[in-house]
Amino acid sequence: QMKNKNLAELSIEQLLKEKKQTSFLIGVLSGVLSASFVIGIVQMLYEKKFSIIIILPFAFLPIVVSHFKTIKKIKEEINSRNNL
Repeated sequence: QMKNKNLAELSIEQLLKEKKQTSFLIGVLSGVLSASFVIGIVQMLYEKKFSIIIILPFAFLPIVVSHFKTIKKIKEEINSRNNL
């Protein structure tokens, strides 16, 4: 994982690997959160009461957004090197 590494210190290969891993993580997390939301809605419809499961996707949304920002920064770093 990238942790606190400076993107400028990583090689192109490392940047591409980091981008691929982060994209995969976003996909998995988005899938789980979407499924959780749907399950919560279905549960609410059947039980006729509020389900806490519906709130969880919104609670984890900032994590997804931060990973999208990380991918954007990685793309910018790759593009800056390709334009040299």
